[in-house]
Amino acid sequence: MINADARSDSARALLEMRNLTVHYDARPAIADVSLDVFAGETVSLLGPNGAGKSTLLKVIAGMLPASHGSVHFNGSTLGGANPSISYIPQRAGADWSFPISVLEAVELGLPRTTPRWRGFSHPERARARAALDQVGMDTHAGVQIGALSGGQQQRVFLARALLDRGSILLLDEPFTGVDVPTQELFVTLFDEFRAEGTAIVYATHDLAQAARTSDRVVLLNRQVIAAGPPGQVMIEETLRETFGGQVLFLTAPKSGSGTSQTAVFR
Repeated sequence: MINADARSDSARALLEMRNLTVHYDARPAIADVSLDVFAGETVSLLGPNGAGKSTLLKVIAGMLPASHGSVHFNGSTLGGANPSISYIPQRAGADWSFPISVLEAVELGLPRTTPRWRGFSHPERARARAALDQVGMDTHAGVQIGALSGGQQQRVFLARALLDRGSILLLDEPFTGVDVPTQELFVTLFDEFRAEGTAIVYATHDLAQAARTSDRVVLLNRQVIAAGPPGQVMIEETLRETFGGQVLFLTAPKSGSGTSQTAVFR
């Protein structure tokens, strides 16, 4: 297994996973996964459907217990949800028919210090509007969430996370089924978050986005196949081991001399 990490041995990981295994009945969804995540870096979990990417994110978010192994955040064992770890689920798993507006959906992400029956204060509503403005959705504040496009729905998820963003941001397939402007917005915000020291871990099966947006790529198919900078781990041998027959390599001549190789799905 390739495990290329540019960090020095003295650097302390923000998030440490050791020998994580999760079983669904008798079948392991992930097996013996060990991984470190550092502040201010973007890590993509790249693998086919059913590879365990969502399972791993849910373990980190405290939504799913591990069968074996441990997760440490800032040196302390994670035993459940942590306010410093924000999680954005897959858009397809939400009930977009629920009769609330975009602003109301985002306000639900506000940490409350007062009872819900009192409603949201003016400063709280201002924070929600500012989050919507940051993702380009302020003009849609009064729209029912079910009337949104896929890209707009994903922006609402991100706006909610912005209200209570901690040291780690977890995203499950953020680039799937969204338009190019939303993808570009996410890439821009990722850069801003990294500059502020936030660690980003996201699941994807999109090879191009993983290579473009990640400091490190983790090739996952229940086990860690390879981990490291995209150029070092996204090679034919490891991609074939990760994706099997789902990935095809196309060789074409480069301008000048030599050839280039592109990996695509069948």
